[in-house]
Amino acid sequence: QRIMSQEGLLSDSRVKKLGFENLAKTIGARWKSMSSDEERASYKAKAARDSERYKNEMAVYREKNSAKAAPYQPSQKKTKR
Repeated sequence: QRIMSQEGLLSDSRVKKLGFENLAKTIGARWKSMSSDEERASYKAKAARDSERYKNEMAVYREKNSAKAAPYQPSQKKTKR
């Protein structure tokens, strides 16, 4: 897996060295450093497309699996007598 950075793609070994917490902080700092909405626009467009893809895939998944799964029935709390 490769992570996009300002310099290009980060290699797997570099990501592993950062660790999750530091990677998240690095990504957050870079996002905040983008000064204009124009710089962020391509990322926001990718996120919107991915969100739409996810919704479509989930709709297909739910449709395929709705007949297989038993309907959800919340458990009833037992009362003390």
